[in-house]
Amino acid sequence: ELAEKIKALPMSSTRQVQRFLFSGATEVELDKQGRVVISPKLREHAGLTEAKSATVIGVSNRAEIWNTERWENACDSISDEEIALEMEKLGF
Repeated sequence: ELAEKIKALPMSSTRQVQRFLFSGATEVELDKQGRVVISPKLREHAGLTEAKSATVIGVSNRAEIWNTERWENACDSISDEEIALEMEKLGF
């Protein structure tokens, strides 16, 4: 329901939030030990190849794995006012 509300908003006003919330995803399978193998392309895109740490976040019905430094920068780039405005648009 939330995804549909966000998609219905004008792209011009929610572009950054939509990118943040709906970035590309890839289906993966677990290996024999139950681990997720992240493709080299996604590891590179996420900055995990040389990262000292990773952060796993829950986003709606999926998980995302971030380079921890990039995740912290992404969080810092969105102000409390921007979040409040978008939440208000969604009726929260």
